[in-house]
Amino acid sequence: MNKSTRTTAAAALLALFTLPALAGTASAAAAEGAICGTVWRDSDGDGLREAGEPLIANHTVGLVGLGGSYVNTAADGTYCLNGLEAGTYTVQSNDRALFVPSEGLTVAGKDSKFERSESTAAVTVGEGQTVSGIDAGYVVSDEDVRAVQLILDFGDRTYALDQQWLDEPVQVGQEFDIYGSVTIEGNTSDQMWAELHLPAGLSAQETLGGMPSVFDGLPEEGQRVHGQFAGRKEPGLVEFIGVRVRVVAPFDASDITVKALAGVHPDEDPGNNTLVGSISAVAAPVTPTPSGGATTPPPAPAGGVRPAGNVVPAASGPQLANTGVDPVLGIGIGSGLVLAGAGALWFARTRRSQA
Repeated sequence: MNKSTRTTAAAALLALFTLPALAGTASAAAAEGAICGTVWRDSDGDGLREAGEPLIANHTVGLVGLGGSYVNTAADGTYCLNGLEAGTYTVQSNDRALFVPSEGLTVAGKDSKFERSESTAAVTVGEGQTVSGIDAGYVVSDEDVRAVQLILDFGDRTYALDQQWLDEPVQVGQEFDIYGSVTIEGNTSDQMWAELHLPAGLSAQETLGGMPSVFDGLPEEGQRVHGQFAGRKEPGLVEFIGVRVRVVAPFDASDITVKALAGVHPDEDPGNNTLVGSISAVAAPVTPTPSGGATTPPPAPAGGVRPAGNVVPAASGPQLANTGVDPVLGIGIGSGLVLAGAGALWFARTRRSQA
């Protein structure tokens, strides 16, 4: 093999190993995608990124489930999540509720692409694609949490605190439902919490309403129902916390209270968080029962005394069986038979003496 042949063979061998490596590098570069966007403060809360609105630096953005993917925004509010394979990702923007001032995501569906209740956006990336415009807009929180309504539901009738409230006592043994409603008014979403406070003498049986809740405490001390949603709720929604109760003891005028509790954002007006309605309970009346159970003795006649417990005194001596025959009629018939027998005996003795 001459020198020219050896050089040609070496070049071919080098190409055999080098070209696949270069192809692999090019393929890897082509496969890398990215998600990019800008974080800004939506000064007027309209969901649009407009000239002059501040950009937010050092704000953290990343991919849910990929801890190493999180980055901070640059001085101009921009970020990029690089090196992504084709697929669908959940991008998460940092929660700014505990910042000063407290901030929340602006309305979604316009320039801000992040859903407010979870601070996330679902993004699909093609092979080698850079998806841009995944922006997040924030507003300074302006929020009011308040109680809306307190309702008593007896099935056939309902009483509402702001319309017509119950004006007669409930009775021991009675069951009815209590509902309280709360809302968030403002410019961003928040966690929604509420409580129902029950007076001593009402026993919680089961929770009701759309808000997940539990109850605690003892009926003789006054129970509480605690409700909370796991995620954040949009402003303007009205949600209900409820409980079915049984009256277990009488009580004088006592309060049923519904409380709306502040979430992660400051509450601008805590004075409207509570509604209170007062009710009373009395013992159930004792009524006669046809089966011979406990009865309430009627009042004794004037000048007489009724035996305790409405007991009828037992007659002395043996008792006659009840044959259904009128006893007065029986006595009359018996007397007639005795007189007839005596007459027959006198007549027989008279004839014997004559003979």
